[in-house]
Amino acid sequence: MPTVLVHPGLPLGLDGSRLRNAREDLAVERPDDEAVFREAVPGADVLLLSNESWDDAYLDGLVRGNWVQSMSAGNDTVPLEALRDRRVTFSRGTVHGSAVAEHALALALSVLRGLPTFRDRQCEREWDRPLGAGLGSLAGRTLTVVGLGEIGEAIARRALAFEARVVGVTRRPEAYDGRLESGAVHPPDALLDVLGATDVLVLACPLTDETEGMIDTRALDALPETAVLVNVARGPVVEEEALVDALRENELAGAGLDVFEEEPLPEESPLWDLDEALLTPHVAVHSRWYADRVIERFLGSYDRWYRGESPHGTVVEGEGHRTG
Repeated sequence: MPTVLVHPGLPLGLDGSRLRNAREDLAVERPDDEAVFREAVPGADVLLLSNESWDDAYLDGLVRGNWVQSMSAGNDTVPLEALRDRRVTFSRGTVHGSAVAEHALALALSVLRGLPTFRDRQCEREWDRPLGAGLGSLAGRTLTVVGLGEIGEAIARRALAFEARVVGVTRRPEAYDGRLESGAVHPPDALLDVLGATDVLVLACPLTDETEGMIDTRALDALPETAVLVNVARGPVVEEEALVDALRENELAGAGLDVFEEEPLPEESPLWDLDEALLTPHVAVHSRWYADRVIERFLGSYDRWYRGESPHGTVVEGEGHRTG
């Protein structure tokens, strides 16, 4: 009987309790702390963890045919080549698109429509209708999505429903088969050209050597002063100091940020005090139904792996479970 080992640091009800008895052929273990989890890796068939909880020490306990399932969309902490060499399957989370897309557009619309300012006025019981003259809109404006994976595609679909003109930037534009017209999808080396006509820039790309620091002073200078930046990707994709400078100098209209270079965001970060910045604490993926969706998708992937097939969201193709 295969054993799934659940990392003790998983949030929001992902403690393994609802996996127990979900399948007759599945045993579930959840150690109380990281040290015990690490020691238990050699006896497990499946690891259920997150991008943030990965430790390279787990590699020593993994063998051909094992499966590592991350609940995270990103995998920048995971040594994919080392897993590939060991013939270990690795799959990332694939239930994030809807919640993150909604959060990204909520941040964009909140900044465009001045909701933080109006909330401040509400607290002061101030009726300041003239503020409406400076509000923005998505309709008829250009929204650029950097990264057209599950999350980026979900953002694009929703932005189109707001009657925005949606432009995409992706590593392989020739392979893109989503809802955007081919002329609206560009490679990363065209980013600076695309930014000049961008009203809302949404970052939904993975953190890689190529994307780290991608939104730097040069990229921010390429954006119009009326543009809004939204980051639901990873904090280091944006050079935070350059962003702070752009907001302070009114070279950018605003920013909606769910991720940061350092998390939790330090108390001394200037972002806390910028009226032009709307901050949320890396919660875009979460909802009250998040755990249910993760568990449902995991069990579907488990059934595939048990049959020797690829789990949903497979990044590294190892070997499936040998049923006989």
